[in-house]
Amino acid sequence: MAKTQSRITASAASRPWGPWLFTGIWVVFWGLLALSGLDRFKDLAGAEHRYAIAAAQLSGVRHLRVERNPGETHSYMPQTRVVLGGASEMALTLESRFDGRRGGSRKPAQASSEARPELPIKAFREGDILVLRWLPPVRTQGQKRSEDDDMWIREITLPPQFHNLSLSHAVVEALEPVERLTVSGRSVEVRGKVAHLDLQSARCGRCAMALGAGQADDCAAHAQHGRDATLEVMAGSMQSVRIAADMGQVVLKATQGLQKLDLRLGDDVALSVDRVGVLQLARHSEGDADDGGCGAASGPRPMLVPSSPLELVRIENRPAQGQ
Repeated sequence: MAKTQSRITASAASRPWGPWLFTGIWVVFWGLLALSGLDRFKDLAGAEHRYAIAAAQLSGVRHLRVERNPGETHSYMPQTRVVLGGASEMALTLESRFDGRRGGSRKPAQASSEARPELPIKAFREGDILVLRWLPPVRTQGQKRSEDDDMWIREITLPPQFHNLSLSHAVVEALEPVERLTVSGRSVEVRGKVAHLDLQSARCGRCAMALGAGQADDCAAHAQHGRDATLEVMAGSMQSVRIAADMGQVVLKATQGLQKLDLRLGDDVALSVDRVGVLQLARHSEGDADDGGCGAASGPRPMLVPSSPLELVRIENRPAQGQ
């Protein structure tokens, strides 16, 4: 009996330490996990770089064209967000996948940018067109991939004077009222305060010429590889919408206030609408079958005009106003 009582007393004495020991192990576990994640968070922060073009350099510029976007052949890359009317100058945000998430590597993207002083993208002015042109990837001998292969434009902020965009895959949003907007691209969503929208598929047909030199040559390759061809419109603030496409998918949403709809679609286009009644507004134009759905409203095409380089200034390194 005495031995049994002593065992019970010893067990009762050890019980108070159990919850404290469990709590201590739990705190140490989460503390080590948080410390191990600090470098990961630093890498993520270093993977984003922001640049700007001064408003003075964009005087008279009304069109944007993005050329040789690496995301055209990589379906996993996010769409670029294009904001209209967000600022008086043009702002560009580049993002890289080399942030410690791939292959177990913890190589910071910031260090890689220091190793390569030249930006993988350049800005030019051709008449009234702002051209953002990706440079060919830089590879060392025997290297199959480079960091430029996994970089993309996460966001572009444009002054309100821009009303014509030629790009590959993007989400375009007008924050300020825009009377007329023309967009040409392969996978594009348009929303916001646009009164009259002209949306054209640049995949493939002659619309591919609007994306700049060299884009039309490899258009067939992009049709087989890369992201899906989808044109989507959130027409909540729009009065009229014109869509031209010869392949892919067209999606129309929030069409209750739409007054005019002009569809120039090929036989292989899949059409999706939020309500059947909007089809009563649709006007199907016959047009030229070889036109690829472009018509006369296609975007600005490459012309033999002087090309002037523009300076992309790193926003973090720019002197503050008044200094």
